[in-house]
Amino acid sequence: MRAVHAQTLLHGGSFALPWIELLLAQADASSDDLQAGRARLHHLVTAEAWGAAHALAWAHAELAEVLRLLGHDDAAEHGTRAIDCAQRLQNRWLVAKAQLTLGQLAAECGRPGDSERLLHEALAAIHEHGYRLELPGALEALADVAARRERHTEAARLLGAAERSRDQFGLVGWPAHRTAVAELTARVGDALDPGALERALAQGRALEPDAAVAWVRRARGERKRPRHGWESLTPTELEIVRQAAAGLTNPQIADRLFVARATVKTHLSHIYAKLGVRNRSQLAAHAAGRLASVK
Repeated sequence: MRAVHAQTLLHGGSFALPWIELLLAQADASSDDLQAGRARLHHLVTAEAWGAAHALAWAHAELAEVLRLLGHDDAAEHGTRAIDCAQRLQNRWLVAKAQLTLGQLAAECGRPGDSERLLHEALAAIHEHGYRLELPGALEALADVAARRERHTEAARLLGAAERSRDQFGLVGWPAHRTAVAELTARVGDALDPGALERALAQGRALEPDAAVAWVRRARGERKRPRHGWESLTPTELEIVRQAAAGLTNPQIADRLFVARATVKTHLSHIYAKLGVRNRSQLAAHAAGRLASVK
């Protein structure tokens, strides 16, 4: 009976075979044998995972990442196939996993805008659906984009946050990933003085995973804001507008927001400039009818 069962497995007659192949391919990559992993995954997708649709989508996603690390041109093709398969299955995790690879490919091809869009879409799904195994890789990928855009302090903070999440979740990356992160850290270190690098890394390490995601998403929102008008106001500035329009003085606003009075004064000067008003009376008139709809 054991011989018959083994023969059935080898001929694809078992649902377990594609999953076994996937695990073996991951073991190859974890042992720094990307070529062996590539060959195993290529065979799996060629066989269409013997009809196991979820395994096929996962195999395309893993193959895309292995090919990216090896520098093969067809990495994007398998990433796109992974997304197509995963969307048909309504598997948001595998969509996010493939988006991480495609986002990194976009950065490597000099398309940082496309890269950030893909990586932030993946990050949103990772956070909202609890796909924590993917979080360190997402933070590291975003760190790479930040470094390419010469936002080196942000890149270092992201690397620190990724390190914290890996340690907290007990995750170890593939050797190829660890090498890439070490090289990225060295590049960021070349752009910052040692003290600035260590401070930024420590700031990232101090962030719990959920706090790190909140910071990344908030920072992206701030960068996308226009320079003038209501949409340019930060959440803190909007709250100060509400308090000022309600008639509170600077000391009262400072007490409510737990900030210094000088900080409130500085925020108000920025608000006046952004909205094109000169004083509190104009601000209150400008704010009438708008505050209820501004988030």
